[in-house]
Amino acid sequence: MKSSKVKRIIKRKSLYLKMGVLVTVALFVAVLSFLILNYLSEISIEKIWDSDRIEKENQKYIDEFKKFVSDNELKSTDKKIISKWVKEKKIISLSLYKHNQSNDISDYTYEPQDWSFLGDKTANQDVKYYTINFKDRNLQAVIVGSYDISIYHYSNVISLVISFIIMMAIVFAGMRREVKYIRTLYLETQILEGGNLEYEITVRGTDELSELAHEINSMRISLKDQYERDIELTETNQRMITEISHDLRTPLTTILLYTEIIKKHKYRDLDEANEYIEKIEKKVYHMKGLSEKLLEYSMLAEKDSAIELQEENFRDVFYELLSEMVSYEEQQGFNVVFNGEWPENTIEVYDEYIMRIVNNITSNIEKYANPKETVTIDVVSKDGYTGLRFKNCLRVSEDKTDSKSRGIGIVSIKHMMKNMRGQCEVKMENNKFSLTIYFKNY
Repeated sequence: MKSSKVKRIIKRKSLYLKMGVLVTVALFVAVLSFLILNYLSEISIEKIWDSDRIEKENQKYIDEFKKFVSDNELKSTDKKIISKWVKEKKIISLSLYKHNQSNDISDYTYEPQDWSFLGDKTANQDVKYYTINFKDRNLQAVIVGSYDISIYHYSNVISLVISFIIMMAIVFAGMRREVKYIRTLYLETQILEGGNLEYEITVRGTDELSELAHEINSMRISLKDQYERDIELTETNQRMITEISHDLRTPLTTILLYTEIIKKHKYRDLDEANEYIEKIEKKVYHMKGLSEKLLEYSMLAEKDSAIELQEENFRDVFYELLSEMVSYEEQQGFNVVFNGEWPENTIEVYDEYIMRIVNNITSNIEKYANPKETVTIDVVSKDGYTGLRFKNCLRVSEDKTDSKSRGIGIVSIKHMMKNMRGQCEVKMENNKFSLTIYFKNY
C-alpha cells in the first residue's frame, strides 16, 4: 500500500506546473497572434494608403501651407510660425530646400515630432518637391504626412486586444477542464455524503486533484469496510447471544431438574444423589465456559477501534509462540509436526490478538483433537498472503454443545484476523478439521 502511494507521488504532475505550462503556451500563442495580426494589418493599410493616395494628401497639405504662407506673408526665416503650423497639422516633417538638390539643403528643416517608431516607412516614400513662394524668396518643400498613423495605432491596439483575448481563452479553456473536474468531485462527494458508499469517485489525471480523488476513494472504502464490519459484528453478536441463550437454557433446565430431585429426595441412595451432584457440577462448569466465551467476544468487540497494528517479521511473531505450543501439546500426549520453512515476509499484527489466537487454537486442539492422530502445522501462502494451517483429526463427541463452544472460539479467531486485515479459513473433510490463518504481506 505504501509503495503504490510512493509510485503515485513520483508519477504525479504538479497542478502548479500544469498551470505554468498552460499560461506559457497561452502567452506564446498570444504573441504569435499579435505578430501575425500586426503583419496582416500593415499589409492591408499599405494597400489602402498607396502612393497615389499619399500624394493627394501631400498635395492637400501643401496647398494649405501655400495659402498659410501667402495669407500671413511669411518669410523663409519665420521658423517658429512654420513649426507651430506643422505641429497643428500633425505632419511628420516639412523640409525646406534652396533647390531640389540633396546636397543643397538649407537650414530650414522643421521636424517638430519624433516619428522614429515608423522605421523605414518615411525613408521608403517617393520624394517630391513642391515650390513654396515666401515673401523673401522661393524654396522647395518636401512633406511627409501622418495620414495613416492613427490607423496604425488603432490596428496595433486591436491586434493587442485580440491577442489578449486569445491568451485568456486558452487559459480559461485549460482551467475549465480542472474546474469541471473539481465540480465533478464535489457532486460525487455529495453522493457519498448521502450514504451511498458503493459509488466510486472518478480518478482522472496525475496531479494533486487526482491524488485527492484517490484518497477520497480510499476513505470511502475504509468507511464501507468499517460499516460492513459493524453490521457483521452486530449480526454476529445477536446470533451469539441467541445461541448462547439457547445453550444456557438446556443446562439450566437440567440443573433445575436435578436440584428438584435432590431437594425432594427422589433418589435411591447416597451414590445416586452424588451422581446428580456431579452432573450439576459438570453443567455449571459448562455454563461457566460459555459465559467466559461470551465475555471474551464482547471484550474483543469493544477493543476493535483501539487496536494499533505493528509491522513485524513473520518468523519473529510465531517462532516462540509455536515452540511453546508444540511443547505444551506434546506434554498433553499429542504428536505435533511442523512443516515448511520460515518465510522472511513482513506482516501487520496486534500482539494481544496473536497470543489469544494461538491460545485459542491450543485450547481447541487439547479439547477436540484426537491424541492418536498427528497434529500438523504447515506454513502456507497465497496471492500476497502468508499464513499457518493447523490440521488434526477430531474426536467423536456425543455432546452437541462442544461443537457450539468450538464454533464460538472460531468466530472469535475470524473476527480478530479480520481486524488485522487477514483471513481465516475453516474446513472439515473426512472428519479432518483444519483452520488456516492468513496475514497480508507488506
